[in-house]
Amino acid sequence: MVAATALCLLAVPVVANAATLAGNAPTSAGAAKPRAVAAQPPTWTGYFQCFNGSVFTDFTDPDGNDANMNVWMVVSVNSGDELGFWMNNSGPGTHGVFWYLNLRDVGIDPANVTHYDWIAQDESGAWSLWVTAPPDCKGART
Repeated sequence: MVAATALCLLAVPVVANAATLAGNAPTSAGAAKPRAVAAQPPTWTGYFQCFNGSVFTDFTDPDGNDANMNVWMVVSVNSGDELGFWMNNSGPGTHGVFWYLNLRDVGIDPANVTHYDWIAQDESGAWSLWVTAPPDCKGART
């Protein structure tokens, strides 16, 4: 019987003492527990310009890499059509990342534009607010 008891004691797992567990102690019931922060959507910087048949805009990604965002632009024209295009990304450079679209390259005469709408998506899939601007490109707003 003594041999059997000794074997049983060897099979019992070792329980860590209180000092060992202190580093892994759960927070108190009232303490704030850490939480994952949801992805923050891209933010339009307020920049929108039309120049020589092209449109330019800028967004920033508060929690990611600006160069990894995509910007979708919808151009409304006199005929009532709304035409959507992914804008080109300038890539990082001296002036940072910005997006542009040459309207003539996609078959749009800038004189026929009735308004612009655009939105950005970051690499986590979060979308910005829509931004809109009149055909003269002044007074763009979210």
